[in-house]
Formats: sequence, structure tokens, C-alpha cells
Amino acid sequence: MNKKTILTVISIFLITFCLAENKIKKTSARQSPVKKYKRKTPETREEINILVKRARSFQNRRNYEKANKLYFEILKISPNHENSIINIINNYIKMKQTKKAEKFLIERTNSLPSKLFTGTKASILLDKNKLSEAIDLINDYLKKNKNSDYYLKDYKYFAQLYENFFQYEEAEKLYSEAEKISGNKRLFALESARLYEKSGNWEKSLTEYLSYTEVHKNYQYLVASKVKNALKSDSTLINLIEEKIKGSEKNYMLEILAKAYIQTNKIEKALAVYATLKPSTVLKTAEQYKSEKNYKIALKAYELYGEITNNPENILETKYNLAEIYFNMNQSDKSFAYAEEIINSKKFNSRRMKYRKNYNYKIRMLKAEISLLRKEPLEKIISQIKEAEKYAANSVYVYNSTLKIISLNLASEKFDTVEKQIKKLMSSDNLPEYIRDKAFYYKYLLSLYQNSPEDSLLTELLVKIPESELTSNALQLTDFVKNADDSLKSVFLKATRKVTLKSTLEAYDLINSIEFKPESEIFYLVCADWLIDGGYANRAIEFLTKDYSNSALKAYAVLKLNKISDNHKKSGREFLIETPDSVFSPSLRNYVL
Repeated sequence: MNKKTILTVISIFLITFCLAENKIKKTSARQSPVKKYKRKTPETREEINILVKRARSFQNRRNYEKANKLYFEILKISPNHENSIINIINNYIKMKQTKKAEKFLIERTNSLPSKLFTGTKASILLDKNKLSEAIDLINDYLKKNKNSDYYLKDYKYFAQLYENFFQYEEAEKLYSEAEKISGNKRLFALESARLYEKSGNWEKSLTEYLSYTEVHKNYQYLVASKVKNALKSDSTLINLIEEKIKGSEKNYMLEILAKAYIQTNKIEKALAVYATLKPSTVLKTAEQYKSEKNYKIALKAYELYGEITNNPENILETKYNLAEIYFNMNQSDKSFAYAEEIINSKKFNSRRMKYRKNYNYKIRMLKAEISLLRKEPLEKIISQIKEAEKYAANSVYVYNSTLKIISLNLASEKFDTVEKQIKKLMSSDNLPEYIRDKAFYYKYLLSLYQNSPEDSLLTELLVKIPESELTSNALQLTDFVKNADDSLKSVFLKATRKVTLKSTLEAYDLINSIEFKPESEIFYLVCADWLIDGGYANRAIEFLTKDYSNSALKAYAVLKLNKISDNHKKSGREFLIETPDSVFSPSLRNYVL
């Protein structure tokens, strides 16, 4: 290549380069300058986090105006903070300031990604009841982004947006469409179930919930709760639940069915299902219903467990629980029969079983309680309690049995003996604090029963355990008798001792012997509670239907009557709202309840 040709090529290259550079400069000049924000420092991020937390706190308290002020503060630090922009608009919507929301969205159009912009604009349209426009906007976005890697998340995002504005039908359409596109018909089953639940369509909701749980075991407790709520709303749904679960081979699904049967009082069907499950499942169910004091179901479950378990130790433990349940159901004869069987069992008294779960101690204490109900001599009952002490796993159980003996002697008016026993107990080394507190309580009762209440003891209870049930009991008793004359006081305190000795009907006779007048009304009402607890609801009704002159006592009597007739929840709430300062307010009514 000659020199002339080389110079020509170089000249062309330089001219082309200059023209290109000039074009770039002109193009740049036409574009609006891009704002450059300083990179956030750790301190800035921390400041934003603090402001976000404060703003959320105001939002949770529905103080949207103050929340927005804080979000605007965040935007001063970070002008493109997406969450702040969206929250400001949503808060405007909640405050019914739609025009401000629209204006602010327009101002921040370039600060939000397309999806968030579409969702926020759709929220404004939905708030203005422009459903068709919102649908068009959302569908247009989904159509344009149908090939996105995040299309399923997009569908879920917009479905939840519809849900927030109670457009459940539109939300369900999006879930169905997403499932069709993905080829997975169960992809949004849980979300669909919740939608149907919110719209009150329990039939479709349960169908979705149960189908989902069939393949997602970890949702069994959530769905069991949903089944419970559905049956409260409509007990005939048991037919649908039965249809969906009956053929299942999954134990956890069958357990949901069994509980549904129990809720709809189909006990035999429930037991038939439980009989096919693991013994441990049946035991867990029995323990649950026992803890809930649903003794009728617990009894059936324990009986079934005793039939299907092969372990002799488990059978004996089951018999103990049956004895306890029968006692709580006021069927002392059956309870006593089980207690005798257990106590006379060589297996239960073996070295291995002697201290197992403290059953040997507890069954003997239970037998003493039954003896008390049977009006057996006090000496025999105390002997049974001392026999139980031999099986106590530790000193705490011994202290508890000592307190029980003190309580019985106190109720039997063996005041000198009680004084000595309390003194001996309180001189024990390393006495647990709650045992010492209870001893103080009995010491105060002793002084009250002897008609010389020691204020110093009551003061000590108030100082040491102000919120304890013991202190509440002491305060209640003191309050009840302080304005009563000596004869009223004497009869009432004697009645309380009869209740301790399980002689509820004798307590009833004592109170019934008192003339019904304003000063004695409280005693009749307290006795009504004793009668209910003792299983004598009919006698309680007799006292509860008296004409109480005190409005608070009258309201409480109505509350208890409703409780007897299983209509107590609503009335209970209303009573506490209407009479918060009555003697039966939550902080003081432990004793009478």
C-alpha cells in the first residue's frame, strides 16, 4: 500500500470518529440529566429502618397521617424507596384521600417498577369502584408479561390485590388461570380455600382445604381448625367432610374426620375411626379432651385406648385416668372401684411402677377424696392421706398432703390441732415459698373461724402474694362477713367448712335457714356456686331465681343461670362490660367462681 493510500484511510477514520463523537454529544444533550444519588451508608440504612418501624407502628394503630409523615421523611433520604411510595398511596386510600393518592402516583411514576405501578394504580381504581378499569389494567399487564419468569408470582400478587378489596370472584379467576397455565391444578388450592371461606362458601372452601391437606400433612392442624369453624356454622357439612375423607389412607386425615364426628355428636362413628388409628393417637385425644374437661369424650377415648393397647403399664395408667374422670363426673362409686383395683394391683405396686408419674400417690389421694364424699370418719381419711405420703416422689408432695390434712382438721373445727400442725410445718427447713404462703392462708382462716381475724396475716398475704387466688379468697371471705351480724357470720363460715368436707347439701341447708334479706343475699349467691360445682344445679337454680335487691348480684345470678343453660359466653362478656366495678370483677371473683 503506497503512502497516499495510507493517508487517505487515516483521514477517513478520523472524520468518522469525530462525526460519531459529535452525534453522541447531541443525543446526550437532548436527554434529561439523570439524578445521581449518593450510595446509602450503613448509618443511612439504619436511619431508614428506624423510620420504617415507627411508620409501621402508626399504621398498625391506624394513624395513617402520622405514618405518611414518616414515609415522606424516608423519601427525603431515599427518593426511590418503593415501599414508602406504595405505603403512602395505600394510606391515602385508607384515609379516603383518593385524589392525593392519584396525584402522588403520577409524580412517582418513574420510581416504581411496572408491576408495582400497575398494582398501585389498580388499587386506586378499585377504591373508586372502577372494577372494569382495574380488570383491564391488570389483564393488560399480565398479557404483556406472559413470558416472564415470574408470571406465577404476578398472578398471585394481583389476586391478593383483588382479595384486599373483597373482589373474591376476580381473585379466584386469576388463581384458576395461573393453575391452567402452569399445568398444576392444585397450585393455589390453599389460597382458593381461603377465598371461599371469606366469601362464606364453606362447601367449596372445605373441599379445597381437605384436598390440599391430603398431600400437605403439615397443614393438618390449620385445616382441623377450619373444619371446626365450618361445623359451628353448619353442622350438615359433616356429610361433605365424611365424603372427602372417608376413603383416605392417611391417619392424620382420619383424625380430622374423627374430631368432626365428635363435634357433631356422632360419638360411635368417631370411636370406630379412632379404633383404626395408632394407640398413641387415641391416648393423645383422650388427654386433650380430659384437659378441656370434656369428660364424656375423654372417658370414651380412654376406654378405647385401654382396649387397643397391649402394654399392662399403660392399661393401669388408663385406669387411673378413668378413676379421676369418674370422680370429676361425680360418679364416685365407679371411681372408687378403679382406685381399689389399681391399689390392689401387684403390677402397679411394683418397684418399677411405684413412682411412675406419681400415680400411686395420686390414686391414694383420690381414694381419700372419695372417702370424704362418702362421709367416712376423719381419722380414716387422714390415715389414707398418710398412706399416700409413702409413695410421694419428693417432699413437695408430702407438704401438699400435710396441707390437705390441715384443711380437713380446720373444716372439722379441730383448731388446736391445726395451730400445732401449721407451726410445725412452717418450722420446716427449705419450705417452698408457695407452701409457706398457703400455710399463712390457713393461719388466717384459723383466726377468722375463731372470730378473731388477724389483720397482720391478711396484710402479709396482700404484700407477699397480692394477685394470688389465696389472697383473693381471704379478701372475699373478709368482705363477705365484715358487715354481717354474728349469727349470719357464724352460719356462713360453718357452711364454708361444710363445703371443704364435701358436704355441699349440708351447706345448702345452713344457708337456706338464713332469712333472705339484703345483708344475706351474697351468701345465697355464693352457695349457688357451691351447688353448681357440687353437681346440684337444680338446687342452685332455686337460689339464683330469688329476687336480689342488689343490681350487681342480680346480674351475676342471671349470668350463672345462663351458664347452667349453656348460654353463658355472651352474657358473661356483657356482665363484665356493664358491671366492671362489681365485687365479681375479674380481679376479685376467683372465690365465688
